[in-house]
Amino acid sequence: MRKLLLLVAALALLALAVGPTLAQDQTIVEIAAGNPDFSTLVAAVEAAGLVETLSGEGPFTVFAPTNAAFEKLGQETIDAVLADQEMLTSILTYHVVPGRVFVGQVSASESLTTVQGAAIEVTRTDGRLTLNGEVGFVASDIVASNGIIHVIDTVLLPPEGEAAAPAEAPAEASGDTVHIRVAHFSPDAPAVDIWVNGEASAIAGLEFPQITDWIELPADSYNLAVVPAGLTIASAIIGPADFDLPGGAWLTIAAVGTFERGKGSLKPIIIAEDFSPIPDGQARVTVLHAIDGAPVVDVRAGAATIIQGLAFPGSLGSNDGVFTLTVPAGSYDLTVRPTDSDFPIILDLAGTALEANMNYFVAAVGTPTNPQVALAATSMDME
Repeated sequence: MRKLLLLVAALALLALAVGPTLAQDQTIVEIAAGNPDFSTLVAAVEAAGLVETLSGEGPFTVFAPTNAAFEKLGQETIDAVLADQEMLTSILTYHVVPGRVFVGQVSASESLTTVQGAAIEVTRTDGRLTLNGEVGFVASDIVASNGIIHVIDTVLLPPEGEAAAPAEAPAEASGDTVHIRVAHFSPDAPAVDIWVNGEASAIAGLEFPQITDWIELPADSYNLAVVPAGLTIASAIIGPADFDLPGGAWLTIAAVGTFERGKGSLKPIIIAEDFSPIPDGQARVTVLHAIDGAPVVDVRAGAATIIQGLAFPGSLGSNDGVFTLTVPAGSYDLTVRPTDSDFPIILDLAGTALEANMNYFVAAVGTPTNPQVALAATSMDME
């Protein structure tokens, strides 16, 4: 059992110590207080008496407006809100969601229920992820000891008529287990071994562009490190560091970008996949743009554009490089091309067969001069 836990926990590794800002020894409040761009937010949290709550165990996900976001409200409005503790508490708790919700999970959601009680609507337009139709992301997946911070460019305002809920610490995310798999999508990174809690796990020699199988494991915190195959943890290129895996999620954790002996763009992305029931006769497809240096792309089925404006993660504002859609089962002539352009065809996937009740993960990987496709398919009947 112990070795199984070491194996399954290892699958979280590649999300750990590259890419998302890791400040896991600091709380959400401590991170905000240490950044001058959040001085207005910190003042508001203090005025509402929420410092202790947001310094608690949580976990919380906070959508944190910058000072520039508050300035959009105007100083008169800011002063009025700061003077009205009930209104201030309602607005601030509308920025807090229970549990750890990474940007990939946000993107896969239609709405997020806040601690305040009202929902935040999630939309994607031309590859841009927004909240309530207008609030964009400045930065995402900043990991604190008690949750996640996403930096946003506009203050979220609760819908009128929604009563504020008490500002209590939210419960843990639903579900006692999490489903995890790891994808090695860095074309020049070496094969790696995964270490868990200071010991080598059964995951060894993971190579580009492999995707592991799904493994279910207890939702918990693990100390993880990634090491070039055959070396010791002293040679770790990622970690070791502690990482919490939330319950109830299906997470593909992919290493993308270039390694270049530690000087490249290597980073992890966390893709929260949608494993809700699929309608009869339909298939679900999650597409990832994982080719560093490739242009923003569209995906076409025949002459019809079905995905528009997909960028390498982080290269186009809040565009996270991921898009999920549900389509009728059947055969499709798929192509990947630069956005709004007929040529060149980056990938030609003519005759792609999608079976009913299947969940597909399709990643464009490799380099601009040598693009490839990585594919994993999961039957929704696997249980």
